[in-house]
Amino acid sequence: MNSDKITKYLLVPSHPRNQGKAAFFLDFGFSLDRPDVFVRALLGHAAPQRFSDAIGAQRLIYEGPLDAPDGRHPGIRTVRQMSEDAVAAFVTAFPGPRHRAG
Repeated sequence: MNSDKITKYLLVPSHPRNQGKAAFFLDFGFSLDRPDVFVRALLGHAAPQRFSDAIGAQRLIYEGPLDAPDGRHPGIRTVRQMSEDAVAAFVTAFPGPRHRAG
């Protein structure tokens, strides 16, 4: 998993394209001080039972609870991109439908 995606985007509230993702994940106990905790949680999130949808043949969507450091399990959605060698590389994560404002 690309650590820059975590340390320079998903957990950075001031990132101009973050759209509140950092505030959401930080609220559940994830932090820039321990990006490895977030990485492990995201890797564990892509379980077969959480597979939700495919966008074409290249993008996979997983939906379900994330094991957060504070003991809660927020619903999130992750997107992964299939590579030519059939590896599902992490693209992004964001709050699941029931956790979005609006």
